[in-house]
Amino acid sequence: MSPRNYASQGRAAQAGFTLIELLIVVAVCVTLAAFGLIRTQSGLAAFKANGAMSSLKAKLQAARELAITRQRDVTITFSGTNTVTFNVVNPDASLTRVDSIALEGNMIFTTFSGQGAPAAEVPCTQTLAVNPYKNLNGMANLRFNSDGAMIDSTTRLPVSGCLYLGNADTNAATARSIGMFGTTGRARTYRWSNTTWVH
Repeated sequence: MSPRNYASQGRAAQAGFTLIELLIVVAVCVTLAAFGLIRTQSGLAAFKANGAMSSLKAKLQAARELAITRQRDVTITFSGTNTVTFNVVNPDASLTRVDSIALEGNMIFTTFSGQGAPAAEVPCTQTLAVNPYKNLNGMANLRFNSDGAMIDSTTRLPVSGCLYLGNADTNAATARSIGMFGTTGRARTYRWSNTTWVH
């Protein structure tokens, strides 16, 4: 047998993986998959929280624009822990339902312990000339007027504050906030980053 044949047989014997090498590769893959699954679950909760916040902000902006376009007040009514309904106030004071939203992804209107009182939180640390920021969750008598301002139905004064959302089954990592500027009716979104609100 020629030396060339011996060399090719040696290479053939060395080809492939041993059982131990294969088991090590499988163990590394399983470990990486476990870490990925944990990160995916927390990322999915954050994704749902962002989705609920964005959807609610869009509905609020649409209701505000409707009030301006129709030159009619649009009421904001909370139902339960996760639903908001919008109604146009007709000239005879009757209400016509125009839209509603139910927060998805098990999101509800809530705050978490550790966030502190709403008055001490960003963006609710500022105060306006008319009214200080407040927690708007479940607040009755909110509406947009024909100028696009968010007002109190009874006093007709601008109301500024924050809507606070979070996943009912998870921790404060899913906390989200929509800051409403009463005089303009504009909305700004925030997320909780363990110590403070971040825009």
